[in-house]
Amino acid sequence: MEFQGLISDDIIPLLDKVLEKVRTESKVSHEEMDKLMREGGDQFFDILEDKCAEFFVNKYTIEEFRQQYGIVERNSKKIVELHEELFHHFFSYIHTSNLVYSRFIDKLQKSRIEPSKLEFKDSLNLTFYGNLCRMADQIGLELVHGYPDAALRLWRIFYEHCVVAVFLMKQNSNELAERFRDVTYKENKRSVESYIKRHEILKFPAISEELVNDVMREYEEAKGNYQKDFFDNDYSWAKPFLNGKGNFLAIEEAAEMGRYRPFYIWASTKVHPTYKGVMDFRDDNNSIVLNFVTVQDTRRRSLVDPAQLTLATFHEVNSHFLHLYSGHEYTVNLMMFRKIHERFQGTITDEKVNSTHNS
Repeated sequence: MEFQGLISDDIIPLLDKVLEKVRTESKVSHEEMDKLMREGGDQFFDILEDKCAEFFVNKYTIEEFRQQYGIVERNSKKIVELHEELFHHFFSYIHTSNLVYSRFIDKLQKSRIEPSKLEFKDSLNLTFYGNLCRMADQIGLELVHGYPDAALRLWRIFYEHCVVAVFLMKQNSNELAERFRDVTYKENKRSVESYIKRHEILKFPAISEELVNDVMREYEEAKGNYQKDFFDNDYSWAKPFLNGKGNFLAIEEAAEMGRYRPFYIWASTKVHPTYKGVMDFRDDNNSIVLNFVTVQDTRRRSLVDPAQLTLATFHEVNSHFLHLYSGHEYTVNLMMFRKIHERFQGTITDEKVNSTHNS
């Protein structure tokens, strides 16, 4: 199956037009032009290619870009208008989390405690929490713009961060935090080795010998400081704190978040190139609709899962973070988050999701 004119119906006429323009400006006959084309070879066609490419690149003008961006913005505004209550309570939860993060930093500054003076586990927990605030905001922005599939992809990454953050907070151990940090030496080694292998193909400059030596030395030193299986996989750092193998599943169970695994598996079909993932653009009759693939989704039912999964898993983190750092205010602080979460849940009832207005 082949179709002509996929970029433009003007390609062949344009080529003819360019050739004729070159011929007339050069004041040569058709026969002489044919001879020039034969003798010019690749050089002639490179010039022709540049002329045609320039035409099509310039065809997408700044005005067209602004028009397209305007359509996206108007669609996003419409999505917010349709689901304002849902977004209000979703972002209220995220805003309150950001408030906790910023006020934590403010309290540190007012107490004249330098971040570098914190215990390492506390510094790691705080940075983890800030990252989750940022990622949750990003998920919300994808939903606002009508891309729930992208939001679900981000949630999968967000979930992995939540699981590890909860695990670290539950253990509350400097040793574990340092083990988590020291896996970086293996990541650095892999990055350097991969770059060395491919930089010539990419036409990138080589890494300095000094940097390569430093990375390899740090890796070997870390190997000497830990048991031999420390670098076996990406989660071996956690093994001494687990009842079994050092892997993500074991950390997930230790964090008591295994009930979210079915959704994690589902979200993985959006992250990896699976049949289910690429074909998951269907109408109410479960039929594939190709036009749905590239347009913004305005339906509430599409927003619900990424939004509720984000708040549910973030609530797990807030429970542990506030328990560690808010002292006797823990119960009141967590109650505030729970009440916001309950209001959000009131916007995703079956009645509201299945109403004609939100379908």
